[in-house]
Amino acid sequence: MKTVFVSSTFRDMQSERDAIHEITAPLLNAEARAYGDEIDFCDLRWGIDTAELETDSGSRKVLEVCLDEIDRCKPPMIVLLGYRYGWIPEKSLIEDAAARKNRQLEARSLRQMQLEDLEMSVTALEIEYGSLRDTDRFSNTLFYFREIEGDAPSDFQSEDAEHALKIQVLKDRIQKIGKNKIKTYTLHWNGTGFDGVDDFSRTLADDIKAMLMPEWKEQKNLTPFDRERRTHQTFINEKSTMFRARKAEADKLYSDINNNPVTIIKGAVGSGKSTLFCHLAQLFKEKNEWVVLPFISGLTSNSNDAYDIIENTVFFIEEKLHLDHYKEETDQNGQRITHTVDEWRTRLAEMCAAYTADGKKLLIMLDAADQLARSEARDSLYFIPMNTGESIHFAMTCTTDFKTPGRDFYTLKPIDNASKREVISGTLSRAGRELSKPVIEKMISLKASDNPLYLSLLVQRLLMMNSSDFADIRSRGDGMAAIEAHQIDLIARNCPDNLDEMSAALLTEAGKRINPTLVSKAGKLLAVSRAGLRSRDLSVMLGDDWTEIDFAHFISYMNDCFMQRDDGRYDFTHKSIRAGFLKLCQDVDMVNRQILTYLKGLPDDDPVRVSEINYHTIRADDKEFFVDYIIRHYEENPYMILQTALDTYEKCMSDGGEWFVSVLHRAENIAIKSEYMNLSYFTDFKLFDCFKGSQHELEIQLFVLKENAGFAEKLNSAVNDNDTKRSLSVSYGYIADIYAKLGGRENLERALGLYNRCLELSEQLAAELGTADSRRDLSVSYNKVAGIYAKLGGRENLERALGLYEQLAAELGTADSSRDLSVSYNKVADIYERLGGRENLERALGLYNRCLELSEQLAAELDTADSSRDLSVSYERVAGIYAKLGGRENLERALGLYKKCLEMLEQLAAELGTADSRRNLSLSYERVAGIYAKLGGRENLERALGLYNKCLKMREQLAAE
Repeated sequence: MKTVFVSSTFRDMQSERDAIHEITAPLLNAEARAYGDEIDFCDLRWGIDTAELETDSGSRKVLEVCLDEIDRCKPPMIVLLGYRYGWIPEKSLIEDAAARKNRQLEARSLRQMQLEDLEMSVTALEIEYGSLRDTDRFSNTLFYFREIEGDAPSDFQSEDAEHALKIQVLKDRIQKIGKNKIKTYTLHWNGTGFDGVDDFSRTLADDIKAMLMPEWKEQKNLTPFDRERRTHQTFINEKSTMFRARKAEADKLYSDINNNPVTIIKGAVGSGKSTLFCHLAQLFKEKNEWVVLPFISGLTSNSNDAYDIIENTVFFIEEKLHLDHYKEETDQNGQRITHTVDEWRTRLAEMCAAYTADGKKLLIMLDAADQLARSEARDSLYFIPMNTGESIHFAMTCTTDFKTPGRDFYTLKPIDNASKREVISGTLSRAGRELSKPVIEKMISLKASDNPLYLSLLVQRLLMMNSSDFADIRSRGDGMAAIEAHQIDLIARNCPDNLDEMSAALLTEAGKRINPTLVSKAGKLLAVSRAGLRSRDLSVMLGDDWTEIDFAHFISYMNDCFMQRDDGRYDFTHKSIRAGFLKLCQDVDMVNRQILTYLKGLPDDDPVRVSEINYHTIRADDKEFFVDYIIRHYEENPYMILQTALDTYEKCMSDGGEWFVSVLHRAENIAIKSEYMNLSYFTDFKLFDCFKGSQHELEIQLFVLKENAGFAEKLNSAVNDNDTKRSLSVSYGYIADIYAKLGGRENLERALGLYNRCLELSEQLAAELGTADSRRDLSVSYNKVAGIYAKLGGRENLERALGLYEQLAAELGTADSSRDLSVSYNKVADIYERLGGRENLERALGLYNRCLELSEQLAAELDTADSSRDLSVSYERVAGIYAKLGGRENLERALGLYKKCLEMLEQLAAELGTADSRRNLSLSYERVAGIYAKLGGRENLERALGLYNKCLKMREQLAAE
């Protein structure tokens, strides 16, 4: 990022300074961002706090800050000169300021200022120091002399004859050094303001662009990946300079990230996560202990979703290891073959392992994971490498409502008043500004000020002060006291004490300066959309109110508030901005219908249509289109149906399933046709899979599935074919599954009744069809019914379960399904074991031994972790029966089998390293130790003690983790 210093007198250059911020900067940044750069302008019309300083001290501070800001900024420097010369401080102050800077220049072996006349204005001193003292600096300065047509007020004329002479001498000197560096522009006074300022601001943008283009073109020679990395690092560099608050938390989190494979930092919207993230990323980079790969969600078009993060990480490691890239391929017909997310995850694990093989340590960091586009990969945290450990660590931030299943997290603490002041200080530092203490105290007195984002928005609003603000300041008498009074009033009048409303107020204020109608209407459409819209979407929906240039200007002017997704959609960077605009939208339903009507007119494969049409269909309450969409796309486009299922799930979670149930009722009332079975399939096979299994979700699921079963019954009654029978069987089965999960005898008996209805339908279908699939469905039904009998318990129910499991085992004995048969033997054996008595235990032993034979065959054929785990379980179960049968001979048989199981589990724990594999190993130590203890004798007891100690140590480690 480059900050450009603008030197001019203030009172007469308000219009130009406003235009530089509102027109020049957005125009420049529209180009600069294509090269990974960003341009800001230093405007010191306010920002030097001298309220509590004496006159000389205040003047000295003004001079020091002005010259220091020139050092902070980067070329080019902009000089605007009209007819005024500006404020002339005491000679001694100019002399002191010049001497201070010359000492600094001498220490750096740079050319010093040679001042012949110390009776000079602050503006003249800025030009002398920033440009005229050195030929290189002069060549990097753009000079603009203003002429005025018309009878402009006195504020735009020379202060007096002495000042008129001095400004002319300064201009002559600049012309003498380099006349071809100067451009003259003319403004026309129209009675209330100047015409021609916009033309000047566009000329300035073109001139700066021409000066920076050679440097930008060098950036263009970088690979797209290198530009991507530079963009993220530049953002981090800039944002980290704002870090002031949360230093104690930053120290703790630095230690956590250093020591833990995965660190997740959660905080409310606007709690300062991104600034903290950038500070930590910069800190790790400076320490140089880890190779740091940071991502800022939504910063570029290639950091918008979980797949981007995975692919960029893989690409980074491939580059470092000089490997061929894992690219998308094309088939023989030229069609693109895209790798699946599982393939990418596997590649990520392989690359991480390869990268750390020689001792390298990689830290992957992701800011704002919740801002990634919604997908299974995002919600399942697939961007976290599977093999994090000592050499691969991962850290991320997200909002408190973003689910991180199975992961611990740290929640940021609220900030106190001291921290609020530090947040304000950090935000101001980026702009090179200061605020007086009364203004800061006014800001932190607001109830919303405990949110760092809110404080930064307040600062942003003050940074938007323009000529109308300074007109008010002049009416108050000018000076620091007048600026302070105006800023306090501005906060009180124009800054709502609420994050959402402040976000909307800020964008609305920006819109007033560009195109209020466009900004208002486009803002509503963006707010009502879920993940933004493209400019071409907005242009169609806004019609005559659309102006491409004004929209681009607005987006660029308020850049920190927007991101652009990889499909071209513009979206808000913060949920609070969306929420604020939504509060301004009194016709959300109408806007939803407007967006839906537009989306319906897009091609079926348009990516925005695919991802958003059902979101708006639901919110526009268009049930007929919703049903038609599912019927048409269920079989032909699984991706579209998955998106629909996710949208429907979110709606069910928000209204308890009421809307979707009303869809099923409407479908019943329209017509019952065979193609409507796709709606039943959608409910059972797609929507069902979206639910996660909490008690609340199970209750909603049960409500929806019961209604769907009624719908399936009507379908079966009307159509009555094998497909509708199977659909009805599935519906009963899923409802029974929910009752079984809810538990309790009453729910288990409900589940049993429904499973029996499934079994009846499955038997009919198996008899009529005789296919492998129908037999498998029948075996599932046997399993489910038997499982409920087993859970209900009691000898009678166990014997019923036993009969069904034996019937299933006999059926499977003729089928080519060794693992299914093994599972069935296990279940029958388990029932015998639970029934108890030596005879039943021996029956169980025979069946467990048959399972063991099948497991040994499968382990030899498959040689997978799963098949090895199954085999270890078989050893354990046979050994368990021998241990129950008792007697030294049986105990020794049990010991031999338990040892085999232990050997396999040690190998699995070494290979997998998971908590589950280590827990299983600890249990195996305990079982072997138990047999040694039963066998007795000092030697066996010592062996048992050693194994129990191993078990204890492992469980202590697991408990600590």
